[in-house]
Amino acid sequence: MADVRSQTLAALRITSTASVVAFSVPPNTVVLLKGIAAYNAGGVAGDIYIATQTPALAVYVAKYTLQPNTATATQIWVALNPSQACTVQITASAFNVWLSGAVLAGGPPYPVMPTGWDFPLPDVLPKSGDTRRRRVKAR
Repeated sequence: MADVRSQTLAALRITSTASVVAFSVPPNTVVLLKGIAAYNAGGVAGDIYIATQTPALAVYVAKYTLQPNTATATQIWVALNPSQACTVQITASAFNVWLSGAVLAGGPPYPVMPTGWDFPLPDVLPKSGDTRRRRVKAR
């Protein structure tokens, strides 16, 4: 199996407040968004939002408020399945954004977690008053 390496997923200069699709996940692929770097290249403070979305749902995974000529970088771990996308939106000014991560071959169906598991698993963690693990042989 080949090593999973990070790569550039998107490098964008955004100057409009409209939401921009940074990347979409193609069929038979899973994308791991692992790094976000943003720079406010404009003359006024502004916010930048990074979201993951399906056709029916969007979830913000990061939001930064940056003063002019300042930057931020964050490590993150978000998995996106086929037909999902990552979008970027700003509130003002102009931003540069760099998204990095891994592109993995293969897509759904994924293995299903067994049902009926009760966490924490019974008899794995010691219960109050349980002396079985502390038993010492008498001499």
